[in-house]
Amino acid sequence: MDDRQLFQFIVRDHDHANAPPLLVKSDRIVFNIKGNAYRLVMSVDSELAIVWIKWIGTHQDYDRINVKEVEHE
Repeated sequence: MDDRQLFQFIVRDHDHANAPPLLVKSDRIVFNIKGNAYRLVMSVDSELAIVWIKWIGTHQDYDRINVKEVEHE
């Protein structure tokens, strides 16, 4: 499964009423949660089909991070 196929698999059942997930780079996906009040940043290893939560927080806090580099503390 390549990165694009994995991204499509992950977002297939996501509620797109607010906004579709954003593919930031080949291994980073951002989801809007609860009417865009929160953001979830995930990292994906497409070869192993593993997903890591890199960051979760408010939309306001999301505006202050570098989504391409943020790591879970």
